[in-house]
Amino acid sequence: MDDTTNTEPWPAHQQQYQAAFHADVAADILKPLVFPWSFIGSFFIPLAYLSIPHVHRPWLFHLRWAVAAAVIAFNIDLAQTTSSGNEAVAYATGLLAVWGSIWALRLLIFTRPQWDAARVEQRPRGDMVTFEEPQLTPATAPDESVAAALTHSEYVWQPFPAKAPLLTRLAWTADLLTAWRGAGWNFAISSLPHPPRPPKDLLQSGSPLPVRLDLIPPSPARSTTYAAFLRSRLTHFALSYLTIDILTSTMRSNPYFVHGPDPSAHHTSYAEYFDPRIMLRKLLTRNLPAFVGIMAGLHLYASALQLLVVFPLRRVVGVKAELWMHPTLFGEFWESIGDRGLSGLWGVWWHQTFRAGFVAPGEWIASSGLASEGAKKTRDETTPTPTPTHPAARRPLPLRLLTATLPFLLSGLLHAAGSFTSAPSATYTTPTRPIETLYFFANQPILILMYYFCTRGNPDTTSDRSIARASNFFYTTLLLNNNAMFLIDDMSRASVWLFEPVPLSPLRLLGLGPPGEGWWRWGGGEYGFSWYSGGGGRWWEAGVRL
Repeated sequence: MDDTTNTEPWPAHQQQYQAAFHADVAADILKPLVFPWSFIGSFFIPLAYLSIPHVHRPWLFHLRWAVAAAVIAFNIDLAQTTSSGNEAVAYATGLLAVWGSIWALRLLIFTRPQWDAARVEQRPRGDMVTFEEPQLTPATAPDESVAAALTHSEYVWQPFPAKAPLLTRLAWTADLLTAWRGAGWNFAISSLPHPPRPPKDLLQSGSPLPVRLDLIPPSPARSTTYAAFLRSRLTHFALSYLTIDILTSTMRSNPYFVHGPDPSAHHTSYAEYFDPRIMLRKLLTRNLPAFVGIMAGLHLYASALQLLVVFPLRRVVGVKAELWMHPTLFGEFWESIGDRGLSGLWGVWWHQTFRAGFVAPGEWIASSGLASEGAKKTRDETTPTPTPTHPAARRPLPLRLLTATLPFLLSGLLHAAGSFTSAPSATYTTPTRPIETLYFFANQPILILMYYFCTRGNPDTTSDRSIARASNFFYTTLLLNNNAMFLIDDMSRASVWLFEPVPLSPLRLLGLGPPGEGWWRWGGGEYGFSWYSGGGGRWWEAGVRL
């Protein structure tokens, strides 16, 4: 293992990090992340274009390529010129630049939202003709929120409202731009319990199409009552909060999480790679704390956001506050990994926040005429293909490999960008290595294939199911533990573990934290909001500094 030789205490290291960033801002080399300017490419340009009807304007539809180019150009500049003295905001800047481009490309190039996209809309019964023979009633409602709404409302699919006022179109498009998992839309990802999708050929008919919420499949991922939802999210929030407080109090005593590995050392040798003692030490002292910290952070903010939307903001956001819109962030742990191994971890259990954007390029290629011709040629030149139930299984092998690999490459690019923007200065003493982060994600399809060939002989009968699940879990842990260094090492170099996710520390308040650390953790100027006047006389860059 590559132990760091830098033992500088974390407060001094953090001060150096922040000083390097502020020096570059003063020299007009870097800019802070600012609202609204930093979000022009990822949000406001697509919002403006996609709110203008173009179904019957071919010239405007073809202009989407130029709009996509403008989005990418803006976000490349954002990644090259923007960072933060707050470690999490610095990392998020790179995520914003790349994810904003990926999602914009999905909506501008890889799909046609004004033709095909529709969202669930709740309308008062008096505003429209009630459906004959309604299938959705309070007795068949999927949860308590829908049952209460049915006393005065109906649910319909709302395609792009081309003839509606501008504000209505802007609201529809803004919802589209922020519905990353597709909750409440007809493109909801498969891991979300969702109603059946409406026929696309009927979306533009002008007649309201009912939403069959009664056909949302039951799932442990969603709560059916407000009480159950509140208990679940408060539990997630409290456990995550306490976990983060413990980790932030302990991880910083390990120089690895402050400085990263020794820059002069090489990665683990092949002999060490299979040494059980080194593997166990790496798991317990590095990978497991980092993994638990990432999980706790995701649960903390997801639970807080869901609680905020479902309760205080219920009257403001309308249907977006209903319970079926807010399933758990992660899937079933033991079933996903125990039954499907590494592919189940990434494809079923892990949060699917970016899935729709990651799979869009591959699906676009697969549905193109060129891909269809390639598939036809492959079928003609090989043995006859059986008729499987899933469309992806009918694709030629190269296309299936491409569509399986692209999401991991895009995920690697996304997180590598976070690593890139986390280096606040060219003179900073701990430069990140984004290529290693990219390598970690690009390596996952290879590991999945390795996993498949290593485990395809495992017993899968009902009597041996527990043995198969245990072996799947073991293989998955082994593969991830021996490859996580590429990601965790670089996150440590990026100083992400120095970020304070929670404002108040119960452990420190009780005197159980490191000596000299106060219970209020969001002190200094790197937390909260402030006004940025723009650099170098560029007034248009002024805004709220994040």
